[in-house]
Amino acid sequence: MINKISVIIIENEKEAQDYLISLIEKVELDVEVLGVFSNVKDSLKGLETYKPEIVFMDIELDDGNAFDILNAIENYDFEVVFITAFNDYLEKVLEYCSFQFIKKPFDFETLKSTLFRYYKIQKRFLTKSKFKLYKEFNESSKLLLNVGVSHVLIDINKVIKCEANGNYTLFFMSDGEKHVASKALKFYDEILSYKNFFRANRFVLVNVNYVKSIYKREALILKNKDKIVVSVRNRTNLNKMIKNLLD
Repeated sequence: MINKISVIIIENEKEAQDYLISLIEKVELDVEVLGVFSNVKDSLKGLETYKPEIVFMDIELDDGNAFDILNAIENYDFEVVFITAFNDYLEKVLEYCSFQFIKKPFDFETLKSTLFRYYKIQKRFLTKSKFKLYKEFNESSKLLLNVGVSHVLIDINKVIKCEANGNYTLFFMSDGEKHVASKALKFYDEILSYKNFFRANRFVLVNVNYVKSIYKREALILKNKDKIVVSVRNRTNLNKMIKNLLD
């Protein structure tokens, strides 16, 4: 079952805010607008508080732009829908792997198709891939990776770390092997977090069992001598991890 889709709107024009909200309310999906913000400062606070699934972002804001917001969040896991009247930003938008780029002015059908596309992706993800992985992890320590046109069965207890590589994930094994899985790190993060893995930063997921020491609560030193920097955003989670290990 798909839960309510949570949304935040970042737009500095009141008329545009109201227009977007009115269109969202017409879509035949369970969508909740958690907050509306018009500047970088308030948007960052709102994103931290509400943790939405989708963020509709105008690019030019009162005190900066949408890229300032994304650059300030090292490990964001929401989908970004850029909305702007300017074509000048198209090349820049591509750097941020947004869910969609909407050119102003836009109509109801454009917004509707965006939300339904997200809904269908989430439904497919939850009912197939995610359910299958949860079931596998509850029953064993094995994980089947899609590697190109083949599949590789690995023991997650032998995974030292996982690294993001675009829409792929690199699995580094204790025996020196490396596997390239054809799913993004975000996919495995949601699953492996239940198996003693820690998200150090936007790009790296670490198996806690391979952590040798913690440097100033700012970095993890692994048994293979790798040094993994912990992002400022994730240091609170690091403190929780340390507490759990000590308990």
